[in-house]
Amino acid sequence: MSYSVFGLGNRQYEHFNAMGKLVDEKLQEFGGKRITPVGLGDDDGTLEDDFESWKDRLWTPLRLSCGLTAKQEAVKAAKTESKFKIVEHEGAEVKVVPENPESMEGHKLHYATVTAVRELHGEASGRSCMHIELDMDGYDIQYHTGDHLGIFAPNPAELVEKAGRLMKFDLDGVFSLELRDGTAAKKPHFPQPVTFRRALTSFVDLTMPVRKSLLKTLSEFATNQDEAKKLATYGSKEGKAAFEKDIAAAEKTILDILSDFPSIDLPKDLFFELCPRLPARFYSISSSSSLYASTIHITCSVVDYNKSSGQHYRGVCSGWLQDNLLQSSHANMKVPCYVRHSTFRLPENPSTPVVMVGPGTGLAPLRGFIQERRFQKDSGSTVGETVLYFGCQHRDKDYIYKEELLEACNEGTLSALHLAFSREKEKKVYVQDLIRENADDVWRLLQAGCHFYVCGAMKMAKDVKKAVTEIAATNGKMSGNEAEAFVHKMVEEGAYQQDAW
Repeated sequence: MSYSVFGLGNRQYEHFNAMGKLVDEKLQEFGGKRITPVGLGDDDGTLEDDFESWKDRLWTPLRLSCGLTAKQEAVKAAKTESKFKIVEHEGAEVKVVPENPESMEGHKLHYATVTAVRELHGEASGRSCMHIELDMDGYDIQYHTGDHLGIFAPNPAELVEKAGRLMKFDLDGVFSLELRDGTAAKKPHFPQPVTFRRALTSFVDLTMPVRKSLLKTLSEFATNQDEAKKLATYGSKEGKAAFEKDIAAAEKTILDILSDFPSIDLPKDLFFELCPRLPARFYSISSSSSLYASTIHITCSVVDYNKSSGQHYRGVCSGWLQDNLLQSSHANMKVPCYVRHSTFRLPENPSTPVVMVGPGTGLAPLRGFIQERRFQKDSGSTVGETVLYFGCQHRDKDYIYKEELLEACNEGTLSALHLAFSREKEKKVYVQDLIRENADDVWRLLQAGCHFYVCGAMKMAKDVKKAVTEIAATNGKMSGNEAEAFVHKMVEEGAYQQDAW
């Protein structure tokens, strides 16, 4: 058997493309003949370029192995056509999709009522981070401490209006997508019949940065030759540098491209096929299911910044929550959501020591862990040491849950609280620096069989793991390989867990 493998991964993660590499190795081990080196796609970089390079290497050996002859004449590609056609229901009485569907993406939805909200950042912060409490009474899926909450938030009205103008949609018109004749069965990625406004508001992702393949497709529909050529260049291998500078760095969306290249005459049906479905946004649950069985707390940092192009951007979900919770009355606000179970769990034995590292909103699930340890202690269990490393920029600006953490220290739930304020001194201090400073204590807890939890940005998580590995090498008098094996064993046994992004 001849084969070639292309794997999908992200270099920010420790085990980059582990599955692709494993499949490649196993196929060779079982007697397969590798016809090209394994392709390793990096979603943190240029995934499409990685795929194109692998595909280019594939054609010649594939043609030879199949006994095919390459055709010399070039064949002009046909214009991209949607698998669907739009059927507009003008003047007809049509039952449209209900405002509150029972499920989304195969998940049963709960329309949770917001019962409490408060700002966690100080006034001088210039940023916003919200503590939100949601009533889950009536939701028949129990959550566990450490799980995630998926929230389906709508696109902002101004984006919907912009899409309507650019695509000349009658936003209040009702339509359905039907398969064209001879097209393989494929369902539209949203329920129907539906108004154009509802489809653009609730089901279509309007903010996802565009990929090169999309620009290549859009170039087919630009009636201005200069625009068509420029779009085609952005979508080509030769245009990689220009794409990175003008498109990727500026985080251009499909609406940006339609605005920047006004001659694009994109068919309405193809627009809906090219735009992915608006996904749920996930938040680590920041409450203990033992203390709050029918209530879920989340910690939501509002995404709000200017892109390199100067264009202002606010997160779809965090911006929606902020608009409805902090800037107006949240009475009876319903949040469509569902619980996604996680493997991020406290040890089954409460007496096991715990070390937690969570700067910024990485504190969210660890707050739930602290509450759970308090519940275990109050219930009469013997609870092991509970140590927290928390970091932020300034103690008076973004030190979230400060009072709760200090109270947890005073009452003995937290055995130790280590704080890193990165912008208060000339030399920046991060949680990984504090871990190194406390190497002896960290090693003592590791020797005692502690469980180690890290939550937050992937770069921070990698730096923390490096610090722990260095401590194992220095304090444990191990070689570099032995220290890495020590930490790897903890990971394999579930004693070292990460919830990183």
